[in-house]
Amino acid sequence: MKLPEADGAVGVLLLEVSMMTPQPAAAFHMPEAEMMRWLLVALVSVAQAELHTDQLRPSVQDVQKNVHKTSRELLERDAQAAIHHALVKAFDKASDLASDKTLHESQEVAEEAATDAANEVAEEVAEEVAKEATKEVSKQRAMSKEALRRERQKLRQHRQHQEVLEERMAMRARRMAEREQRRQIPIKPSVFSESLSPRLAGVKINKLIDGFLSAKPVNVNSNISPKHPLVFMHQAKSGGTSLRQELHEAAYNLGLKTYIPCHDVDCQEYNTVGHNAAVYGGHFCWTSLAKDFARRGVNDFSCVTIFRDPVPRVLSCYSYRLVGKLNSAPTCVADVPPEKLKNELLGHACADEPFRRIGDCNAAGEIEHFETNQERVKGWSQTLAHLSKCVPLIIEEPESYKVAAAAFPQMADAFLNLGKVKLNKNKEYDSHCHPTPAHLRAVRAVTSQESRIYKAARKRMWQLHRLLVK
Repeated sequence: MKLPEADGAVGVLLLEVSMMTPQPAAAFHMPEAEMMRWLLVALVSVAQAELHTDQLRPSVQDVQKNVHKTSRELLERDAQAAIHHALVKAFDKASDLASDKTLHESQEVAEEAATDAANEVAEEVAEEVAKEATKEVSKQRAMSKEALRRERQKLRQHRQHQEVLEERMAMRARRMAEREQRRQIPIKPSVFSESLSPRLAGVKINKLIDGFLSAKPVNVNSNISPKHPLVFMHQAKSGGTSLRQELHEAAYNLGLKTYIPCHDVDCQEYNTVGHNAAVYGGHFCWTSLAKDFARRGVNDFSCVTIFRDPVPRVLSCYSYRLVGKLNSAPTCVADVPPEKLKNELLGHACADEPFRRIGDCNAAGEIEHFETNQERVKGWSQTLAHLSKCVPLIIEEPESYKVAAAAFPQMADAFLNLGKVKLNKNKEYDSHCHPTPAHLRAVRAVTSQESRIYKAARKRMWQLHRLLVK
């Protein structure tokens, strides 16, 4: 059979169809009518394909406009991919629909296929754009939350900084006031006015310690009252917060009035002037406290204080004050160069707490800062003279609580309960921080004087234990 001549894609496709059409063999002859039907189907398909291509061009342009209108944020390559996708889908759909149509219906089929394909692609693109928009909104919300969190953190840090500044200003004002009071007190000539060499100063300090250990025992106070009050001199980071609470509760049960900061009294109160109570407890200064009592006719008061091993006490002070309060140092003390650690501890009043609290806030505070040996000996003399009137509790020796219970039987439960409480739970302490030997040597160098008075207080406690505890 002779095939009709055709040009372009139609001719090529007819040629391919004729090649794929089974050739008559010796044992098989395809009827001529069947052959014509096959050729007619091929011709119609080719004509429809060419027509579809012409008809799809405007539809593809519509799809492209729809894509750009739906989201201007799509990249150019994404638009081209959408166009290609629409073209392929439209052509496939047209071919599927055209397989059952005649030649004169092909144009209608192509238009319908192009419209359907454009709508489907537009819906797909719109869905993708909606997803991208949702992701962008979520991202913006997350960024807004992060910005808000940062602003809140800045505000919180600013408030903490203001509190630190106010605390420093208040502390400076108190020190200036107490220094002025001290200047007004005439200083009597004493053995400390002579020039002392370091060796002679050491000898005198040893004699002062011997005199402290041979001092008479403290008086038992079985009738604590405003006329014979009990004062707890709270050394920082020595478990005093727990004792404050126990003393407050015990006094309340006995109907005794208390003046204990953080317990019905503002935590920032340090001055006892104008407060008449039976039990006091806080970071008081001995000189101003004694002068206030004397003005009220209270010349006999009992004293108790708590000592702690200086090295862990100073490290706890570092975590609480420098890290927690001032936020001026690394969380772990091991991150501070050992050669700078001494200045950090001395500069923020972490060392020599017994001299500051039991001696005097100014005259005997920070004994390492004394420029002369005379000042150092005087600080020791004043501190030991006051300490001889106190019951020294040792946080590492629970037996010491029995000494206080015997000396102040009304408050026995308050002292004995300390053995059931976990003291010095420092929230700012990094449990994963381990100071190096170099850092520990630096701390021991800072606490050399405090370590000596800690050992003396420990010996004094055992002396009182033998005398008072039955």
